[in-house]
Amino acid sequence: MKTRLIKVIKKNVVLISLLHGCRCQCGRANKIVEVREVGDNSPLPSMDSFNEEDWPTVCDKCGIDAGREGLRRSLSTRDVYDKESGKPEPGDLFYRDMTAGKGKGCLYHVSGCDGMHLYAVLPNGRHWDIDGRATNCTRPDDDVHRCWVRQGEPPNVTAGKDGGDTCSAGAGSIASGDYHGFLRNGSFT
Repeated sequence: MKTRLIKVIKKNVVLISLLHGCRCQCGRANKIVEVREVGDNSPLPSMDSFNEEDWPTVCDKCGIDAGREGLRRSLSTRDVYDKESGKPEPGDLFYRDMTAGKGKGCLYHVSGCDGMHLYAVLPNGRHWDIDGRATNCTRPDDDVHRCWVRQGEPPNVTAGKDGGDTCSAGAGSIASGDYHGFLRNGSFT
């Protein structure tokens, strides 16, 4: 499967109503979500910019209206990508901001990392952080090595054990769920 590089074209705001004591019959995790589209260059709104009636109360799964009493609210964002579905799909590569905070560097404390990690959607649909740590990393406290050494420019990327300081976990393959293979020259094998 060939890879393709996709890019974020906008962010949508996600309004989340958290229920205190589930009144929803579908067994969801006490959360009702509504996505609002935000224009390409519009700043993301604050929680104060929404009125009481803007917050979702009806479960999109079972249709039960939980009412407004006892709701806790939060905002999140959702990236929209330059593809028809707007979402990453198998074979897609995309960058994700993994900074620990403004100007704080990589969340994983990897030296020399600007915090922008290259992610891939594997053939089985699982997401893989190419620049992250392997679950079986043999040097988890070492901030210098990479579990996969990335070579090439996206989408023509190879990830493996050649060409850099790396741990001894695996042989450069990717094992995630029912997928076990390699990323070589922009293709999953």
